[in-house]
Amino acid sequence: MRIYYPELRLGLAICHYLLDDVNNIKTALIEATKISIYKDIYLQERDLYFGFNKYGINSLINSYNPANMLNLIKGIFVYPLFLVQKTEIQRYNKSKSDLIHHILKKNNAEEQIITMVTKANQPSVLFTNLESKSLELINLQKQFLEIITNI
Repeated sequence: MRIYYPELRLGLAICHYLLDDVNNIKTALIEATKISIYKDIYLQERDLYFGFNKYGINSLINSYNPANMLNLIKGIFVYPLFLVQKTEIQRYNKSKSDLIHHILKKNNAEEQIITMVTKANQPSVLFTNLESKSLELINLQKQFLEIITNI
């Protein structure tokens, strides 16, 4: 079973802390930071909300909406930056490194992508809520990395 939410890994790390097991604390926190917030949480929740058929129908209906046309134009200009961040995430996923600076690069890239996607889809409440939740989780992962370096 894969645990996607970093908070659950934090609970495991706290259990190891209470048992005075420093090595497993680090392992649990590193595993929590390696979770892809963008892929495993952000995209899945977005897809669950829209649903495949509903999303297809909505995009057809909304293609004539001037606000969505503006979002499309904004998205075209942001696309090269999006690809750079996506490449960084793919590079990390190939190596699955435990090195803190590699994990931090992945977390920063995911943070940038989530922010870009939200800006391109404004003023959607769905994207704003997903962004806030996802950025909180990424911030939690960054705090875990700080804890690991201080142990």
